[in-house]
Amino acid sequence: MFAPFRRHRTHALLLACAVLLGTMAACGDREGSPGSGGGDAELVKALGRLADTENIRTNVRFADEAVTMHFPRKTGSVKWRGLIGRGSARLQPEVIRLPDYDIRLDNSEYVVTAGGSSRDVSLVAGGQFPVEVTRKLVAAGWRDDGGGLVAPPVLTGDGLQFLSIAMPRVHGEGGDLFVGGDDANWDDVRAAPERSLAANPTFRALAGCLGDVVAAYFRTRTRDERTYVIAAGVLRAGAGSSKPAKFVVCSSWSTAEDMDRSVTEQRQEYAHDRPAEVFRDVTVTALGGGLHMVRATAGTAEPDAILAMVDDGNAPGMQYG
Repeated sequence: MFAPFRRHRTHALLLACAVLLGTMAACGDREGSPGSGGGDAELVKALGRLADTENIRTNVRFADEAVTMHFPRKTGSVKWRGLIGRGSARLQPEVIRLPDYDIRLDNSEYVVTAGGSSRDVSLVAGGQFPVEVTRKLVAAGWRDDGGGLVAPPVLTGDGLQFLSIAMPRVHGEGGDLFVGGDDANWDDVRAAPERSLAANPTFRALAGCLGDVVAAYFRTRTRDERTYVIAAGVLRAGAGSSKPAKFVVCSSWSTAEDMDRSVTEQRQEYAHDRPAEVFRDVTVTALGGGLHMVRATAGTAEPDAILAMVDDGNAPGMQYG
């Protein structure tokens, strides 16, 4: 079951940075400028834990929760609350209740979630005490199935029903905690660095394009029978302050024609209706290259808006089913 607590570290960052240096300065400055790739160490490290499979590539969420969870208290502003828990779709609705079971997102190195439907897995990386988590969840009704904890079919009282839906399966290793759907595969967050998303050319280029972010989403989608990948992130520089948040959206397209069409559509969409109300000083640029990449940057008073739009399939100029 859960191993005794120890600070869990891997060498994924070192390999990921070495791979990234071939295409862009992934581990250089920490200014957080779009495309610098400079301060994305935590994001690259998170991608280095995720297996490069079709299921995992579909959806990836990342957040530096140790930072984002302190934003509202630090600034007194409600605008940053939407970033709390963004690293995990399952855990976000229950984020207030998690400390009751010794799950400490704010003590983690980062939180990353990948995969779809019942096969999704969240990794709370580092800073956890799985033995205590186990004790408290077992007391609440979770059972040990030999490969982790499994929530019972029905729990009532004190919000446990919702918590069991959020955490149907739980597993701990060292100082890490894994939370997954009913069909979660823990190997999806135990990838060898060379078989991880950090070694995937498209994902590593998109991570470099985003730069130093406190939260990011990646989505792989198909439009007109052609695959494209979109990544959006809120930049660390200025995050948590009273100033407008800065975000960047990077996308990789199948062809140069698709790239050019995306540039046109994004510029048009950002200028109309809801996007124009939410986003300011928008710049959309075709980066080209073999991955046919496009980068959009802007400022916003709603830092979680672009992540929500990507999640819902409504990112400006990149709608998908």
